[in-house]
Amino acid sequence: MPYLGESAALSCSLFWALCSIAFASAGRRIGATAVNQIRIYMALVALGVLHLALVGSIWPAGVSDRQLWLLLVSGFIGLAIGDLCLFLCMTAIGPRLGTLLMATSPAMTAAIAWQWLDEAIGVAGLAGMALILIGVAAVLSDRRSEEGWRAPAQMSPIVAVLLGLGGALGQAVGLILAKDGMAAFATEETAIEPLSATLVRMAAGALGMVVIAIVSGHARRTMRAFQDRRAIGTTAVGAVFGPILGVWMSAVAVAYADAGVAATLMSLAPVLMLPIARVAYGARPGPAGILGTLLAVIGCAALFLREAS
Repeated sequence: MPYLGESAALSCSLFWALCSIAFASAGRRIGATAVNQIRIYMALVALGVLHLALVGSIWPAGVSDRQLWLLLVSGFIGLAIGDLCLFLCMTAIGPRLGTLLMATSPAMTAAIAWQWLDEAIGVAGLAGMALILIGVAAVLSDRRSEEGWRAPAQMSPIVAVLLGLGGALGQAVGLILAKDGMAAFATEETAIEPLSATLVRMAAGALGMVVIAIVSGHARRTMRAFQDRRAIGTTAVGAVFGPILGVWMSAVAVAYADAGVAATLMSLAPVLMLPIARVAYGARPGPAGILGTLLAVIGCAALFLREAS
């Protein structure tokens, strides 16, 4: 199927935009830390059931030790450590600046993929990526909802920025390791389907979340959060769009497209949030948001058309 990886990456962005609404609602009731953990646990159970229904087993079979370790490390770094760094960063300096720092992840992904996987994107691809990232930055700069943001905990701005960049690097490394772990899938030698890879990554992410919860002392608080049925239901909806469909589509994206291109297209969630926010909340984008959206659309077209040139 032409453009399967790119289409999956765009779908991933849409799913992440939708899940952010659900997680934000649930986070107001039980806290973002609890939501961050519970969504991974829910996703692991759901992916296990889905894998059993579609593949015939609750755990992938025929996976080599090297591939298994690549996917496990990918999930731990990308879904546990990366998300933790992002959460701490956003807690300190706010969602807008935190998301802006995370927008550096595609550039990191492309650079690592060039060295690790020998993926050369080309001039047209780099131009498209640049337009998309500039567009995302413009859209994020149009959000003024947190001008009065005050961090609930004391943290140096430098540390917060480093955590944001660490989260971006965690996502980049996680994607590269996942793509390397699925490399045999394209040649059908010891095939690892994206769904199977997602299940392995989610298992590692869930284990990482358990360790983090115990070490940080949030385990009991997370257990108490299950008493809020409304928040748990909202979290479950977000888990369907985010850790299940979103992460699954991200695996499809890196399996069938250049990692840097896939990561760039997956960074479009803030742009896709504009029409969603317009419908859901009546929010009107400003000039920067409109310009950013146009740049992102042109960048997407450049990435898609470069395949045909």
